This record gives sequence, C-alpha cells and structure tokens, in this order.
Amino acid sequence: MSPSTRLQGVRATTRCSARTRTGSRSRWWRRASPDRVIPARWLGVVTKRRPAGRASRRRPPRACRIGSSSDAFSVSPAGRVLPLVTRCAECLPCGAGIRPAPRPGPTRRTSFFGVIVPKPFVNLADVEFNDVEDNGFFTSRRALFSAGIGARKLGYNLTVVPPGKAQCPFHSHRGEEEMFLILEGEGELRYGDQRYAIRKHDVIACPTGGAEVAHQLINTGGVDLRYLALSNLVEIEACEYPDSSKIAVRAHEPGTPRLWKMFRAETHVEYYEREDTEGPEGEA
Repeated sequence: MSPSTRLQGVRATTRCSARTRTGSRSRWWRRASPDRVIPARWLGVVTKRRPAGRASRRRPPRACRIGSSSDAFSVSPAGRVLPLVTRCAECLPCGAGIRPAPRPGPTRRTSFFGVIVPKPFVNLADVEFNDVEDNGFFTSRRALFSAGIGARKLGYNLTVVPPGKAQCPFHSHRGEEEMFLILEGEGELRYGDQRYAIRKHDVIACPTGGAEVAHQLINTGGVDLRYLALSNLVEIEACEYPDSSKIAVRAHEPGTPRLWKMFRAETHVEYYEREDTEGPEGEA
C-alpha cells in the first residue's frame, strides 16, 4: 500500500469516528435534513464552568469541513429569536462556525430566550408630549417615556415650561426623590425658603422631606425652559404643598384599588373619631 493510499484511509477513519462519537443522537441528525434546527447546547455552545486546575477533556473545536449555515439562529414570524442553531448534519461533531444572532431591527431588541422587550433608549427629539397642563400660571407640556423604554424602578420625563410659567405648585415629597437636568433656557428654583437662578446644564437635587426641601421651577427667561426630570417610583406617597397648606396622599399597589386624596393640612381629627369605643352591642 502506497503512503498516499494509507493517508487517505486515516483521514476517512477520522471523519467516521468524529461523526459517530456522539452516539445515536449524531446518527439521527445525520439522517435529518441539512437545515434541521437543533438546540445550541447539543453543539457544546453552553458549557459548565470547570473547577480551577482541572483540565478539559473536550477536544478543541476544529474548522468545519462542510461550512456553516447562513441562519445561525432561528427567528420566528413574530420576530423572536429562538435559542436554537441551524447547522448542517456534517458539522455536528466539530461544533464550529456558530455566529451571533442577527439584529432583529431598530425598534426593539430580543433576548436569547425569545422574550420581546422594548428598545432601551429614546432620543429626546423623538418623544411625544402626552401630558399637557394648561391652568393659568401652571402651564407645561411633559413627555412621559420611562415605561416605553423598559424602566421599572425609575420614572423620567421631558418637561417644557413656557416663559413666565411653572410646571406645578411648590411642593415636597415624602417617598419620591427627584432630580432635574436643565437642557435649555433659564429660570428660578424655589427651594425651601431660598431662591436660586438656574440655567442650561444645571443639575438640581430634590431629596425627600417636608417644607424645608419643597421645590418649584419657574421660567423667568424669554424662551421655553426644557428640563429632564427623574425620580424613583414608589407605590405609596405623600406630598405637602406649603403655599396652600395642602397634603396629598396616594397609594397604587398592584392588584389593589387606587387611593388618591387631597385635603387641607389644618384638617385633623382624633384617632378614635367616629369609632364605637364601647364595642358591639351585647358585649361586656
């Protein structure tokens, strides 16, 4: 037997052992169609972390002799990327040629497990003003967009206040801490018993508390005052309005009726007001 014939026999034996070393599963997939979709974990894509110092028994992946498919990940008609890999049957033993999933599109992103989630960003030039306030001195437009980009524990909005106006009354929060970033214009910040001039790129912190941290932004300039507002989201909140001596209470826990009350601060009743302190009839 010539050396070239012997070498061809060795190569044929190597290919056969590589194709069959995965057992019956490998033989089943070789009988399947070339574009069969198979789980990625069967190809060794996801492996468990081995203890430090322990050598790997897995052979290093070799270059695929047949070539990889152009559709490395399967995409459903709804646009969801499935955790599967399309490979030709001859590529199964080597596990080479797997490439990242294609981008599903500019308007949304898709997780590896097929769950559609919102695109996690938005340009402020593209937001929609969906909250308009027109009540004399309190006039503004707000774009509430935090939920639209997937935010869960923070709320943010873009606020535009015309000259000589304010977005809301002088107030403080007991649950939500706020932050404001001035994007355009200039104005005045009322903060506790102080007043400050504000302008573009100022960052304003409004922590929780009472009248000492009450705040209000007023546009004292000649152009619109635009700012980005950010706060944490709480299910139970109380607000105080020092100028008008009012208190607002709200609660909006999942699965419970919404509670929203506004009342004068001087209104006060005793703890047992309208309670039957003598107990039900017939009891001692």
